[in-house]
Amino acid sequence: IAYMYGQQNDKLESVFPKDKILEQIDDDDCYFYKGQPVLIKNGVEDRIKVHTVVQTISYYDYLRKLERVLELLRGKNSTFVYPIHDSMVFSIEKSEDYLMDEINKILEDDVYKIKKYIGPNLFEIKEIS
Repeated sequence: IAYMYGQQNDKLESVFPKDKILEQIDDDDCYFYKGQPVLIKNGVEDRIKVHTVVQTISYYDYLRKLERVLELLRGKNSTFVYPIHDSMVFSIEKSEDYLMDEINKILEDDVYKIKKYIGPNLFEIKEIS
């Protein structure tokens, strides 16, 4: 978020180059990412345009990764329970704990880092490595 509002971050700049994003927004305030439209409110500041594009692309990426995770879980006793903002909550059977590493491989990449938590319920979770 700090990057979108002006803080320099070379790693994110290589993935979400602000100047190129702004150049590619058309006169109708629409940006296309891999064929997917990103609609931007007319007349907003450049930083808001970049924020909208980055947040939308991130959500597209989230949905693509969720699709892969759901495919991994097909036929298993473990399940995807629900999303929370930019998180995913799973119920993982003890006999299928290997799935946590497989899910991690899908979700984490050079840009998106994850934290893992485990517990008997959402209110009693602890971070694990």
